[in-house]
Amino acid sequence: MDPFPGHPSSPHAISSLAALADALLTNDRSRWSAIAIEDH
Repeated sequence: MDPFPGHPSSPHAISSLAALADALLTNDRSRWSAIAIEDH
């Protein structure tokens, strides 16, 4: 899945963005889990 079809892009930059997005999603998920655990 290339976010810039037909545009030369750095695989390193793409993987860095993917890693950042994954870290944000994971952080968000764990934060909500902690909130849910505290709630009950």
